[in-house]
Amino acid sequence: MPFPSVVAANHEVPGAGAQAGALRFAESVPFTTDHARDALTWPNSPWYVTHPAAIAWQAAKA
Repeated sequence: MPFPSVVAANHEVPGAGAQAGALRFAESVPFTTDHARDALTWPNSPWYVTHPAAIAWQAAKA
């Protein structure tokens, strides 16, 4: 899971980020330059949406 998603979840509901990070099959996905480049193509979307979307987009392309 993208770290920014965990931070956003914890901001909305205190403790949600810790719970998400402790899920059995959760793994951390690094946010690379390619992800950032994709995320910048969606300038009107919030960062907590563009980061996971860019990671999913790169995974689909791979």
